[in-house]
Amino acid sequence: MKPKHLLVFCLIPFLFGVACHSNTTLMECPSINKYDNVVYHKGYTLCYNSYTHASDWVAYELTAEEASGLWPRSNDFRRDPNVQDIQAEHSDYKGTGWHRGHLAPAGDMKWDSTAMSESFYYTNICPQTQELNQGVWQSLENKVRKWAQKYGRIYVCCGPIYTTYQNGTIGATNVMVPDYYYKALMIPVNGTYSAIAFMTKNSKEKQDLSLCACTIDELEKVINRDLFCLLNNSLEKKVESTIVWNDWGIDKP
Repeated sequence: MKPKHLLVFCLIPFLFGVACHSNTTLMECPSINKYDNVVYHKGYTLCYNSYTHASDWVAYELTAEEASGLWPRSNDFRRDPNVQDIQAEHSDYKGTGWHRGHLAPAGDMKWDSTAMSESFYYTNICPQTQELNQGVWQSLENKVRKWAQKYGRIYVCCGPIYTTYQNGTIGATNVMVPDYYYKALMIPVNGTYSAIAFMTKNSKEKQDLSLCACTIDELEKVINRDLFCLLNNSLEKKVESTIVWNDWGIDKP
């Protein structure tokens, strides 16, 4: 079981506006503030937004062992009992054409029955087009597991991006439909870290993963959130400003 309970102590500095400090066990978590509704589950941590009726971010660490899990997919979509705010329901998606897209994918939770089951909470689900859900987003999910197996572990933070709001809302709950999705990733390499981010359109068009790639710094400017802030400042600046393409096996566009 992951030491998620340690987050309570590690995040105290954020709750009181204190600067981040290095912590090598919880690097997947971004900065938070005292108004964020942060919820902890066995396999991931989330920050729920009662306005969009979705999570602003979901973060987790995936190890090589976990990425090789064999627990079957549960498909038990349901409300998150740890969130008292209004949440999406089955009926919000029915007949809309939007897919129930995972932020932390079920495929990353196959290491434990509880982690698998909790990945189907609606706080971990957000509206996606079929083309995104079964296309570049799924491809990226598969690559995350391969990177975890190759490097021993990977730190993941992902979530929706709302820009034009052209997709509107769905259902009686008025679940807001994102314009984009992001996934920020970091791996340990040769005694240091390497990071990359992706921003994918929530559209029907086919997308090239390499063209969706950007630095963590570039993503942070879009989402206005400090990612991987538990790195010390000098290392964070280096890791988040560049992409070492060879580490990720992706051709530079």
